[in-house]
Amino acid sequence: AKPTKPKNWPGKIGDLQQYRTYTSDQRLFQVNYQSDDFTAHAYHNRVFMQADGGNFFTRSHSPAKGKARFYNTKEENVNYGLDLQKTWRGDKTDWIAGITFQHEFYEASLYKDTDDRYSRDIWAAYLQAEHRLNDRDTIILSGRETKTRNSTADTNHSNFSAAGQWIHQ
Repeated sequence: AKPTKPKNWPGKIGDLQQYRTYTSDQRLFQVNYQSDDFTAHAYHNRVFMQADGGNFFTRSHSPAKGKARFYNTKEENVNYGLDLQKTWRGDKTDWIAGITFQHEFYEASLYKDTDDRYSRDIWAAYLQAEHRLNDRDTIILSGRETKTRNSTADTNHSNFSAAGQWIHQ
């Protein structure tokens, strides 16, 4: 099918609507440790994105004039955290316990005068028990508590979830 131009489009099909340069800078760091009964993960990630350039036409398909001719954004995402998990193995029952922490930060545009910064801390703790009743039956019970704290706009929350499973082979 032959492309058709939208109503009110000032240009021709194939005209450039915008010209921009996109830049992305990622800095990722991660350390992992694992033994037979313990694992640990620490990480720090930073992503910086920028788009600079101009617009030939606006979203309403009219020629861009004044401030609408320029397009500049800068964004930054940062998150870092730590995960720790320990396993205890018994004759009939195995236990797994862990904690997790993550900090998230997002700044929507470094060019704007508005305060478009968002951040929060997420904490979680979990516990699981796996009990072998006999050669054919196993019961697994687990629970996890997750809390969000220090959140922008006071959007903190707390959530507990639990699960149970009976396995018959």
